[in-house]
Amino acid sequence: MKVLVTAASKYGSTTEIAEAIGEVLTERGLETTVASPQDVGSVEPYDAVILGSAVYAGHWQKEAKELVERTRDALTGRPVWLFSSGPIGDPPKPEEDPVDVAEILEATRAREHRVFPGKLVRKQLSFPEKALVMALRVRRVTSATGSPSERGLLRSPTPCRLPIGDGTTDQRPL
Repeated sequence: MKVLVTAASKYGSTTEIAEAIGEVLTERGLETTVASPQDVGSVEPYDAVILGSAVYAGHWQKEAKELVERTRDALTGRPVWLFSSGPIGDPPKPEEDPVDVAEILEATRAREHRVFPGKLVRKQLSFPEKALVMALRVRRVTSATGSPSERGLLRSPTPCRLPIGDGTTDQRPL
């Protein structure tokens, strides 16, 4: 089974999550490609797609939304899973799903949407982004160190169910 893992990332943290998901799927015997949305010309060669985006001010990144628009018909013809990266702090804020997710779930007919905690490096932020962080009253910033798996981002109490080439379903958590 060929799986595309693609994610729009502003500062690289969401790309790290996509790469970690790709590594796990490859370890489980799936043929996995990890690419940024702007580098994906077509999803036709893939049996399944995992699409993610960093979330800023409650919205997915433009590149991920453009990929959905470009490949909408092809996405609806294969299994799709979505993930968002963005809530920060302790407790994570914002608590709501990104504004765009309902529309993207419908457009892609995605099977599931997961939210992973974001990683924030204040020195990378623009002035408006810093103001947003202050407005959300983020008390503790998620650690900027460690890989997604080291930060526990891919441990899930609910398994992701991915169809495997032999017709079975892998229900181990990512």
